[in-house]
Amino acid sequence: EQLALATPGVPIGRAKALADYDPRLSCVSAPGAVTVIVLSQCPQTHPAPSPDLLRAVAHYLERRRLLTTEVHVIGPEYTKVAVRATLHATPETSSRELIAQATASLNQFFDPISGGPDGSGWPMGRAVYRAEILALLNALPGVVYVDEVILETVVKSPTAACDCCQEQERAIPARCGNIDICPHGLVVPGQHHITVSIERAVP
Repeated sequence: EQLALATPGVPIGRAKALADYDPRLSCVSAPGAVTVIVLSQCPQTHPAPSPDLLRAVAHYLERRRLLTTEVHVIGPEYTKVAVRATLHATPETSSRELIAQATASLNQFFDPISGGPDGSGWPMGRAVYRAEILALLNALPGVVYVDEVILETVVKSPTAACDCCQEQERAIPARCGNIDICPHGLVVPGQHHITVSIERAVP
């Protein structure tokens, strides 16, 4: 990881090395293989490295690897995650402001560069847990409690709306409430659906 970050003239934001891992054989252990996942420093929603950046890092690592080690340099596989939830709030809470705050908090939490539990970027391959999302939303000012929290993965599927092959996004609820991420994967925020229910004041 340190060597990848030290590649001259290459703007790398993050690097993660996986031992005994080949992205072409992600379901089995690959002894002797090392896969390095790199992210660009460029400010974008999905900081994917360009082919030239990947080649530069691979070339730099090639001259420094052990002879018996096979090194792969790739970009991350992104999983778009959307949250559907109902927030029950105090009477003085503005529904519009709470929805905006909840959306911003979720987007920040899912940020691949500055998100995650510790704010240093979503950990590579880390699952998304419903309990953490529930805690995050419960901690927002004005929220009494949260229910109906559903995590959804967003996938693209073809549609026959016209002669050309178009694509549309559709959300799939996560099994068991959590979302698993592949070892070289990261998450990015999808289109969240937040509903606010104002609780009646107790007389």
